[in-house]
Amino acid sequence: MLRSTLAQQGTPVYSVAWGPDSEKVLYTAGKQLIIKPLQPNAKVLQWKAHDGIILKVDWNSVNDLILSAGEDCKYKV
Repeated sequence: MLRSTLAQQGTPVYSVAWGPDSEKVLYTAGKQLIIKPLQPNAKVLQWKAHDGIILKVDWNSVNDLILSAGEDCKYKV
């Protein structure tokens, strides 16, 4: 069995989504969205996306848009 740690977070991760090219993973960490490339030395992209905890994310493979939903009762594209 092959096993690897993609990321370690101090906050719960409520949702994870593969990038359209399967080269990146999008996940939540509190109010932050994080895009983690699978390449070892690639830069991680992180930003505050909501005023409350983010509960769900999805990454559309057709138009490359990210959708997130949070406890702040908002959906963001």
